[in-house]
Amino acid sequence: MTVDPPPQHDQEALYKALFEQAADGIFIANAEGRFIEVNQRGCEMLGYTRAEILNLSIHDLIPDEEPETPPLNIAALRAAKTLLKERRLRCKDGRLLPVEISARMLENGHILGIKRDISQRKETEEKLRATTQELQRVMASISDYLWSGEVDEEGNWSYNYYSPAVEKITGYPPEFFLESPQRWLSTIYPEDQPRLLEIFQRVMNSQSEREEAEYRIVRPDGTIRWVRDSAMVTRLGPRRLRIDGVVSDITERKQMQEDHQAHLWFLENLDRVNRAIQGTNDIKQMMSDVLDVILNIFACDRAWLLYPCDPEVDLWQVPMEKTKPEYPGGGSLNTKIPMDPETARVMRVVNASNSPVRFGPESEHEIQPWLQADYSVQSIIATALQPKSDKAWMFGLHQCAYPRVWTAQEERLLQEIGRRLTDSLTSLLAYRDLGESEDRLAEAERIAHVGYWDYDMAQDRITLSDETYRILGLQPQEGSIDANILRQCPHPEDRPRLEQLLIKALQGKQHYDEEYRIVRPNGDIRFVHSQAKVMRDETGLPCRLFGTTQDITERRQVEDELRASETRFRTFVDHATDAFFLHDNQANILDVNQQACESLGYTREELLGVPIYTFDTKVDQTFIKKTGEQLSDREDVAFESYHRRKDGTVFPVEVRIRAFQQDERGYGVSLVRDITERKQAEEALRASEERYRALYRENPSMFFTLDTEGTIVAVNEFGAGQLGYTIAELEGRPVLDVFYEEDKAAVSERFKVCLQDPSQVFYWQFRKVRKNGDMIWVEEYARTVNGPNGVVYVLIVCHDITARKQLESDNEQLTAQFYQAQKMESIGRLAGGIAHDFNNLLVPIMGYAELSLSRLTADSKLYNDLTQVRKAAERAADLTRQILAFSRQQMLELSLLDINDVITDFKRMLQRLIGEDIELHTFLAPGLVPIKADKSQIEQVIMNLAVNARDAMPTGGKLTIETTYAVLDEAYVKKYANELPPGPYIMLAISDTGHGIDAQTQKRIFDPFFTTKASGQGTGLGLATVFGIIKQHQGHIMVYSEPDNGTTFKIYLPKAKEIEHKTTDQKPESTLKFGTETVLVVEDEAIVRKLVCETLEAYGYNVIEARSPADAVDRASDKAPIHLLVTDVIMPELNGKDLYHQISALQPNCKVLYMSGYTNNVIVHHGILDEGINFLQKPFTVHTLAKKVRDVLKQGAGSRE
Repeated sequence: MTVDPPPQHDQEALYKALFEQAADGIFIANAEGRFIEVNQRGCEMLGYTRAEILNLSIHDLIPDEEPETPPLNIAALRAAKTLLKERRLRCKDGRLLPVEISARMLENGHILGIKRDISQRKETEEKLRATTQELQRVMASISDYLWSGEVDEEGNWSYNYYSPAVEKITGYPPEFFLESPQRWLSTIYPEDQPRLLEIFQRVMNSQSEREEAEYRIVRPDGTIRWVRDSAMVTRLGPRRLRIDGVVSDITERKQMQEDHQAHLWFLENLDRVNRAIQGTNDIKQMMSDVLDVILNIFACDRAWLLYPCDPEVDLWQVPMEKTKPEYPGGGSLNTKIPMDPETARVMRVVNASNSPVRFGPESEHEIQPWLQADYSVQSIIATALQPKSDKAWMFGLHQCAYPRVWTAQEERLLQEIGRRLTDSLTSLLAYRDLGESEDRLAEAERIAHVGYWDYDMAQDRITLSDETYRILGLQPQEGSIDANILRQCPHPEDRPRLEQLLIKALQGKQHYDEEYRIVRPNGDIRFVHSQAKVMRDETGLPCRLFGTTQDITERRQVEDELRASETRFRTFVDHATDAFFLHDNQANILDVNQQACESLGYTREELLGVPIYTFDTKVDQTFIKKTGEQLSDREDVAFESYHRRKDGTVFPVEVRIRAFQQDERGYGVSLVRDITERKQAEEALRASEERYRALYRENPSMFFTLDTEGTIVAVNEFGAGQLGYTIAELEGRPVLDVFYEEDKAAVSERFKVCLQDPSQVFYWQFRKVRKNGDMIWVEEYARTVNGPNGVVYVLIVCHDITARKQLESDNEQLTAQFYQAQKMESIGRLAGGIAHDFNNLLVPIMGYAELSLSRLTADSKLYNDLTQVRKAAERAADLTRQILAFSRQQMLELSLLDINDVITDFKRMLQRLIGEDIELHTFLAPGLVPIKADKSQIEQVIMNLAVNARDAMPTGGKLTIETTYAVLDEAYVKKYANELPPGPYIMLAISDTGHGIDAQTQKRIFDPFFTTKASGQGTGLGLATVFGIIKQHQGHIMVYSEPDNGTTFKIYLPKAKEIEHKTTDQKPESTLKFGTETVLVVEDEAIVRKLVCETLEAYGYNVIEARSPADAVDRASDKAPIHLLVTDVIMPELNGKDLYHQISALQPNCKVLYMSGYTNNVIVHHGILDEGINFLQKPFTVHTLAKKVRDVLKQGAGSRE
């Protein structure tokens, strides 16, 4: 059905309405930018009237302050580009209006532009920019940094955002992390990475919605910082997550904790040394105890004493050392050793230093070679002990296992230990040398490890040791001092208590032994422990008070810390989720936590003293005895059992018992965990595993389990059956055995990638080979899983997609065929239009040449010239017919043909055409059914293919033409000729033995104007014409060729559906008769119309000339009869067929002759002339026109159309 376009004036009105009512401003300007037209919206946007704008150019609207760039790029517009640009235009009132201009150049060189008001969008963008800047300012002021990331359905991780503060904390800019998610892990301290990966996996497995972690990062400069990362998990789908986090720098807090721990370590170990010093009054035993403690504190291999530390003496010795068993000493204890220069040098270095001296790694002092060789010493630290009443001692540590670098904290502790040992040595040596009585000497030895004092009650003066001065924070003085100075030292709150204690001690009612606080002159508060003995004269009255004072501040701090720790421990125990039982070695309960009471339903008081086995339903005497033996051997005992509550209910438990000794008494700690939920989970897991095994065995998908070497460990029955194997035949074989040979390398690479990333599910498509050799396509989903004992496997789920792959292949081929058909159709339409216009030009050329020739004699010079013009026009007409044949718009006059007769009749001409060097052979199948075709067109096909074959065999060869009967099934037409219906066809094949055609050329061989011949030797329309003719006959053509192996063209033509009776062709009349009838000629092309009218008038006809269909209707309205209507088929107002219907209503006996340069479906269906239609194809000769008019007028009344 043809839809006529609206009249020209209606189109213009429609375009005008669209132009004026558009929501955007529309303008038309010339190439210099001056406005030619503008719509109402364009005027309103700028505040001008239409008349004002038409006096302006677009350059007048550009503000002066804008950059001097052309508002429209004329060069780009001329290149047929559409330009889109944002500018500001000055309105009539002076304001600047931001607009978006879209412009393109019209065919007449003018510029069509559309301008859109974007002021509101610009305002929104400015607000967004301001908001973004404010957000960035806020983010920059926050010391913590924010981050956000996503996990997609495949388990792939990516970051979406990092705030700027990330660079301040990590030293890396946000882009560093955004470019690659793996870079985050590279910044984590290596020891912390496994823990964070475990947390991340927990999040991935949907086990957590919020996570917090503290870990270390390594900045680019190598510094280490502590951070705290708090993350919130949002579920976006079954496996899709979004994670938002906040990261804080907690390095300072961690440092404070470490400093606190270090200080606590210092105090605790100093207290251990103090206790060793205070444990005995014997110098040798005290030194031995101290060396034992120090060996343990410093975890070194040897601790020793050297005496004397004097480089001027001749002999020295090692009076004492303590060693680990694997690094024994020299066996020369207390042996006098001669002084040597190197030992003397070491002694001078140690004596000259106020702090411990290091020898070995990272020290300026080297270790003596003989110590390295004989005693495996790799590191030394030593300090001098210089008691006031004796020569100096050297106290030191050896590290033999490795080259140890002593820390500052260790040096500080060793220095303090040395100072206290010095004081203790001073005290003990001083009292040993006093020669006092054994009681006083024993008392002095007992208290020599602390500061001492001696109070003369008669003089009210007191003598203090240096250590006592130090403890009290006083400056040491010679001799005794006023006792009132000492009375001001105790804390004001403690003085009354001390005064009462002194009175009672002097009265003999109580021993003087007390802990109290003192206040040093600088305001420091210290805790001290004082002990004193009252000395009495011969009358029994107190005369002297001799005592010691020990600074116990550090010990009190340790005790406070221990009490706090015990409180925390008790809180932890009471809030633990496991039941806690402390019992003696007879299993009687000594203490329990709150969970123990809640789990059993008893109060704490009800549980104390009860044997712990009372609540266990499964134990017997044998079990109790065995458990006791294991605990006696220091073994931990763990087992599962059942406990009975107070209400009688029984629940499963997991019990762990550990024995320990304290104060030579045996104890046990039992932790009992309620495992009811775990048991239920285990049962659920067992059921789930059973369901999984059933799913694995019975699933209609192929399941394969592989080890890390690619060997099939397990396969389900369906998977084995799909490949034609049994399970036993596949298990133990390399999985590559069942893959297509060409895919094995790619499968191996994918398998390696899968093993490297256990967090992802991998997808791929490959080919497999069944046991019988058949190939199938499969899609596979693979991922690594952990089996028992951490064994890694690869689980693969396969589906057979062979049918889908075949469908995809078929779809690709159909798509290619569809695109090729579209291309040929488009080119055909273009070619048909060109031929139509060309035919209208050829009609007057050929007609007037023929008329002129009829008026001249053959010996005229002009006669010869016109003859050449006619021949050229005829050649042009032949070329036009080829174009119409290619475009499938050539008029076909179909008749029933025997293809064999056509070839036989045409054979002699073909032989002359191809030459004597080429042998022509025909193989024609007898009895072929007729085809319905245009004989001349079929001959054109054979001729074109024969000419191409001849050109392909320049040195001679064979040309073979054969026919046969063929049936094309659905598979064939689907693959090669999708436009044909399946069924019977007549096959015509033309083969040559020429140089052949390569595959690339075959893709374009039917394209119009494509040729492989030299310039000037071919038009490129030969095979395109063949293609068009065959398609117009509802047939199909294919080419088969290989370079150097010749070419075969196969043509399939449908057999005729009806059998027509052949009629005897009438012989043409030898001469044309003139006529007297009235002929109405209608043609919109003036030059063609004039030629037709002049020709018919010359042959005696009465001609009525009409310039248009309307003019023709007017002239037919007259009463005079019209015998014939000669009309063009396609005209602007009315097509020829509709015109004839109107004319025949006025002139019932009028006949019609149609003429056209090409046809459409007005009188033609699929290029075939409708039954009974009289048609004259342009271009035509004068003779042809006259003959056709005469033939139409001679037809009967029933053949008017």
